Amino acid sequence: MSRVCKRGGRVVIMDIVSSEDEAKSEYHNRMEKLRDSSHVREYPRSVLEKMVESGGLHIADVKLWRYVWGFEKWLAIANPAETASNEVRRMMLDSIEQDKSGLAVELRGGELHFTYTSAIIVACK
Repeated sequence: MSRVCKRGGRVVIMDIVSSEDEAKSEYHNRMEKLRDSSHVREYPRSVLEKMVESGGLHIADVKLWRYVWGFEKWLAIANPAETASNEVRRMMLDSIEQDKSGLAVELRGGELHFTYTSAIIVACK
């Protein structure tokens, strides 16, 4: 992106970020990969920022926001096999105590919910 951005231009990246805690980030990414085999990785914010800066860009602004997902709706989007669905559900439930995934998983009215954090990074050349 930096290579094709003209001097004075901007690059805007929006992505879900994982926890800065390495164990939580790994747990989160294991669940994502089970749910969707095409998943590569959700990076912590600090890693995304280092990638941008190592590409020769200057970070001008970062905005974070959190949004809550219903587990069943999120799972249905990727439609994983039943065994993978069951394992992801188990991992989510196991993440409630001690927030193992960094996703603030909780049961609301008997339904699983979790919170994604997204980042918009604005960088300049």
